[in-house]
Amino acid sequence: MPNKKKIKENSKQFFTLFLITLVIGTVAVLGMIKILSNLDILWSFFNPEEAAVKDDQIAPSAPVIIPVQKYTNKSEITIEGYSEKGATVILFSGNLKKREVIVDNDGRFAFNEIPLSGKQNRFYLTAKDKSDNESEKSEEILVIFDNEKPKLEINEPINGSRFVGEDKKQVNIAGTTELGGVIFVNDAYAIVNSAGNFTYTFTLTQGENKIKIKAEDQAGNEENRELTIFFSP
Repeated sequence: MPNKKKIKENSKQFFTLFLITLVIGTVAVLGMIKILSNLDILWSFFNPEEAAVKDDQIAPSAPVIIPVQKYTNKSEITIEGYSEKGATVILFSGNLKKREVIVDNDGRFAFNEIPLSGKQNRFYLTAKDKSDNESEKSEEILVIFDNEKPKLEINEPINGSRFVGEDKKQVNIAGTTELGGVIFVNDAYAIVNSAGNFTYTFTLTQGENKIKIKAEDQAGNEENRELTIFFSP
């Protein structure tokens, strides 16, 4: 029969071993929890750029657009500008998303060959960084598409007119064109008033005078007329 003293000692040793194992296991579990909780910190240490992106909650500034010509006779345009390096710039027409482009290392972006639809075309941009923070809207761009020739009417003189005498040597060329347009008479600039009327004083030379009149609108469309006027002193 086992000695009672021996049994008691064995029980005490077993209990001590159990307590040690329990303590070691608890410490190990707590240590593992601590390590797991610090994985983000370790990852941030070895991947600082990615950590910075994760922590970024500041939206980029709205894209800055290089001025675009308001009137054009081209069916496609280019919109360029500046924004945060590496950000995604989004192009909207009206409120519809049209395209996206990544800003290059110099902070520049460009949308090429943007088709125009209808006479008036409105665009704006936003920028979104790698953390999906999106900027406010940029300024709105209005582009007016016009590929029609401008109006050009010559009121005086009548084509083929003849003028005689030194006092008739200077002839007044007058007419109308569309608002905002410009007039050239033999490549010389003629004044156009706010109503679209223009006048130009032309000095005749003896014999036949060819007078070329060109109207150009804000979109770059042109209309041409030619007068033949005769003069003798």
